[in-house]
Amino acid sequence: MQVEKLPSRKAKKSSVSFKLFLALLIALFLTASILILYIVIQQVKVNDERVLPYPEPELHDELGTFYPVIYQGVLEEDKVLHQGEEFYIPLDMLVTYIDPTLHYDAGEQVLILTTEHNVITLKSNALTNEIKGETTELQFPILEADGEVYVPYSPFTDVYPFSFTLHEQTNVLELRSNLHVPVQGRAYAPVAEGKEPEYVYVRTEPTVEAPYVEALAHDTEIEMITEQSGWYYVQTEAGALGFVPKEDAVFTGIMKLPIADLSGSGFDGDKESFQAWNPIGSKINMTWEHVVSRTPNPDNIDPMPGVNVVSPTWFHFQDEDGSLSNFADKSYVDWAHQQGYQVWALVTNEFDPDLTTTILSSYEKRRNVIRQLVYFSELYDLDGINIDFENVYLADKENVVQFMRELTPYMHDLGLVVSIDVTIKSTSEMWSMFLDRPALGEIVDYMMIMTYDEHWGSSPVAGSVASLPWVENGLRGVLEEVPNEKVLLGIPFYTRLWKEEQGEDGQTKVSSRAFSMSGIENWMAERDVDFTFDEATGQHYAEYEDTEEKAVYKIWLEDERSVAQRIELVHKYDLAGVASWRRGFEKPVIWEVIEEGLHSVQ
Repeated sequence: MQVEKLPSRKAKKSSVSFKLFLALLIALFLTASILILYIVIQQVKVNDERVLPYPEPELHDELGTFYPVIYQGVLEEDKVLHQGEEFYIPLDMLVTYIDPTLHYDAGEQVLILTTEHNVITLKSNALTNEIKGETTELQFPILEADGEVYVPYSPFTDVYPFSFTLHEQTNVLELRSNLHVPVQGRAYAPVAEGKEPEYVYVRTEPTVEAPYVEALAHDTEIEMITEQSGWYYVQTEAGALGFVPKEDAVFTGIMKLPIADLSGSGFDGDKESFQAWNPIGSKINMTWEHVVSRTPNPDNIDPMPGVNVVSPTWFHFQDEDGSLSNFADKSYVDWAHQQGYQVWALVTNEFDPDLTTTILSSYEKRRNVIRQLVYFSELYDLDGINIDFENVYLADKENVVQFMRELTPYMHDLGLVVSIDVTIKSTSEMWSMFLDRPALGEIVDYMMIMTYDEHWGSSPVAGSVASLPWVENGLRGVLEEVPNEKVLLGIPFYTRLWKEEQGEDGQTKVSSRAFSMSGIENWMAERDVDFTFDEATGQHYAEYEDTEEKAVYKIWLEDERSVAQRIELVHKYDLAGVASWRRGFEKPVIWEVIEEGLHSVQ
């Protein structure tokens, strides 16, 4: 029989002692926790110190008072100068928050503002509103202090929808602009009622330990900017910025602020927005008229069915003062208008980078160029201006944009279309990278894409002037930055005849000559050269071996088929039209191909 053993008295005593020890340990832990919590609570004290929300305004004996400024809930580093009845804004602030297109010429101390219809200049001693050389000067000087440029506010009140408010209680200026409204809008909330203490404190940091900048009654409205760690970051009616606990504010929703409407500004509101010419129900079919020294006699120009714009290369940078050489001919314009053509005269920088820098880097010289174009446009009854700047230093990228900003309002005021010629995107600084296509696309009415010279005249290898895949890829790159309704696709009417010879060193020597369409066909016919279609380039290709010269000739043809395929791209990407270089290099049938292609239903 098995007998169960009972626990001894000693074991029972030991178990009771352990339980008492554990209970005592828990009691000590709780006591210590309460004591620590009490100490922490005692240490976290509500700060009842009040501090000024902003630095005191700075008084300047000669200039006036420099006030701190807030914009969208942020205290700016720059200050605004108050002098008499005028506020002067730091130029950096004006450019950053109001108009990034403003341009300041430090050398000539002039600020240039371009609106849709006008070019307005603020000089160091006057505000000048200039149209066609006629100026009206008002005294609104630009000031300089400690290396900072300050611009008067009052001339801009009718140009930009922004305003300054001086909060006298906090001595801060508030800048507000509907041009820069956050997507979420702004939220307003009255401070919650029925709370203790009597006031709600706006603190410098989201903690009760931080000093406060303003005490608000419970019925005060505050502007809620954002939320952080159980607090709202707010702006008070007095202009103070700070934090209030979320439980002390009642969120009443978001108030959407309207986007600014610039059409009612004093400078532009009395004029209708410029509408660039375009052929209703059709596409633009422009061709360049290459003028070397004299404009061709219109009697010698064959019919060009479908063409609606001609662009003669008439005006060229001539000297460092910005004078233009002029090959224009009024009889050509009269003839063109009789044919129903628009005349968009071309202006070139002569592909001279140094001359371009000299002219475009100076406000006065840019103005000289523009003034001449204004008078030439009226004198010759032009319909548009086409800008062709090539071989330009990368450092002049912004100068090119600024010139177009200043030119366009004058041309639009005269009813002229403004266009510019650009290359496709590439890594070439002086032929592609200097072109700020997005900025230019916002300014001009049309942009001609020079989709040719894939293989240029001095190329080390033979190849197509503009193979179809290369053209389409380049076009896509431009359309990433420029609206399709502004783009004209460039079409080359010329072909290069490539000659490959073996040199004594065993290296292949490559050279080329440019031919018109008829010229290259005649060259091939004389040698009985056949061609085949090259799928890779989308062109007809011909090759001829000259045993006497010990040379191989290669040709990628521009003809009816290659042109027709380019017209298909115009429809595929819904472009504004085409621009061909140049009249006189085409076969007569090409005009029919373009006209039928542009009018075809895709």
